Amino acid sequence: MTGTDSTHMMDKKIAVLGTGANGSCIAADLTNAGLDVVLIDQWPAHIEAMRAKGLHVTLRQGEIHAKVRAYHLCELASMRRMFEPSPAIAWVTSARRPGRSPVITSSSIA
Repeated sequence: MTGTDSTHMMDKKIAVLGTGANGSCIAADLTNAGLDVVLIDQWPAHIEAMRAKGLHVTLRQGEIHAKVRAYHLCELASMRRMFEPSPAIAWVTSARRPGRSPVITSSSIA
């Protein structure tokens, strides 16, 4: 990534919808990399905990801590924030794969 590409990436506004195990890891890494990230989830207690204490993810390799901006799914109706359209969408899932690594797939939407 060139300097111009990295500067453009830093200007993007990113929303992570779903902050379970995989979404939380991705959101924490993006936030700690200095990107403008908003987390959105449907579980009120999780949102309140992230607002109060930040996001803490425990991995075998260590822990990730990030101060995040978290919103409940219902708050989207009144949110006036614009997010960047992306030329690609990535899905991360570990559903139906007990004990196995998450699957990451992507699709181009040009």
